[in-house]
Amino acid sequence: MRCTGSEEAIELETDVRETLRKRAQDPHIPTDIPDRVLDAARRRMMATGLLTAVMIAGLGVGAAVGFRAIGRVPDGPAEPVVRPAQGRPAVIALGETKTGSGLALTIAADPAGVWVNLADEVVRVDPRTNKVTTRIPGPGFTGGIAVGFGSLWIADDAAVTRRDLHSGQERVRITLNPRRTGEGRRAIEIAAGEGAVWVAAGTGSGFAIDRIDPATDEVAATIDVESFLSMTVGEDALWVFGRDNVVRIDAATNRTTTWPRGEARLPAAAGGGYLWAPDGEPRLGQVSRILRIDPASGRVSHEIDVAYAGPVVAGEGAIWALDLQWPSGILKIDPSTARVVQKVSLDLGRGPPSLHVGAGSIWVTRHEGSEQSTVTLLRFLLS
Repeated sequence: MRCTGSEEAIELETDVRETLRKRAQDPHIPTDIPDRVLDAARRRMMATGLLTAVMIAGLGVGAAVGFRAIGRVPDGPAEPVVRPAQGRPAVIALGETKTGSGLALTIAADPAGVWVNLADEVVRVDPRTNKVTTRIPGPGFTGGIAVGFGSLWIADDAAVTRRDLHSGQERVRITLNPRRTGEGRRAIEIAAGEGAVWVAAGTGSGFAIDRIDPATDEVAATIDVESFLSMTVGEDALWVFGRDNVVRIDAATNRTTTWPRGEARLPAAAGGGYLWAPDGEPRLGQVSRILRIDPASGRVSHEIDVAYAGPVVAGEGAIWALDLQWPSGILKIDPSTARVVQKVSLDLGRGPPSLHVGAGSIWVTRHEGSEQSTVTLLRFLLS
């Protein structure tokens, strides 16, 4: 849809402002949302001539979240690349969690099941039925979960438990190596891939990565890192994003290579021959960016402007990211061209959302509520 005249634009802006002001009557939503959204709409209309900033799903609530493709580049695909059942995503009720910490939940998946860490518990969703089939005690907001090597892995304080991928029953408990950072170290994050399970842990005075061999269920190596914000596995290595650098840990040798790089607090991704990282929060009057980084040199080969870049994941031949600023949604990025080829509009709720690609689908968590929120899992089938 294009803006064909000033009178149409003014009339549409009036309608949108009224709709948004009605939604803004909710006391939990800042009263400046209408002006903020309309300012973004004006900027985008001036820049592209496309009315991509006004989306019905961005105004929707509850389970009735529709989707449509917006912001497609001229040479983009002719058909939608995301195909929800009957035009809508599946909406799966997971339970409640505390969101006061502002931390996003963790999603881990393979074709056999999708696991979501709700802090106090970890739940399994059967992708054949979209039903919650298993609930087990969770690790809290520290540590996390990962799926790999035929198992579910849960990092909890100073240990990792390896569990059955269907029942969640514990098979073995692996104690982290306290040698590098002393007693009392706690797990921060966990990832599985490139032949190992990787656990980031620290005490506040230092950080290290424990490499667990899934064949022996033992810590095979511990690698020191200067700082830690997030990590991702792929492209033959584990990548650790620190406060001002990126550390590459070679999956074959455990050797490290360090490059200077700006902060990347949100989850980054490795895929399509590159690293992909959101480059911090946008400054006033500016957009944030998703960086495409050459894994051989550590240099940024491309920057993708996004209103407010959220988590980034790789899978199904593409890079996927969340745009957190209204109108929010899911971005599909072509890894070869570093271009956004489609955006799916989506109300992301009020808590920090999580994003995952697996089991032939895109999975997004959505919070509704304040400190104690109800969490739903949205599933989009990939065509």
